[in-house]
Amino acid sequence: MDEARFVFGGEAYLRITLSDASAGALEQLRKAGFTIMRQEGSVIIGHAPVAKVDAISKLAAVTWIAPR
Repeated sequence: MDEARFVFGGEAYLRITLSDASAGALEQLRKAGFTIMRQEGSVIIGHAPVAKVDAISKLAAVTWIAPR
């Protein structure tokens, strides 16, 4: 994958699909370092430091991560 297309200034810009888009799940994303820019149902669009993406991918509610 060409990181230059979705990584800017050390931040990865992502679309994350959640199995549970509850307030608790969104708070877990925030605590893991993800900045939420927009929500479209269970799809969350935002960015996080590249170093935090692995930890975000391991959150229970995360079912899919793709470049934005």
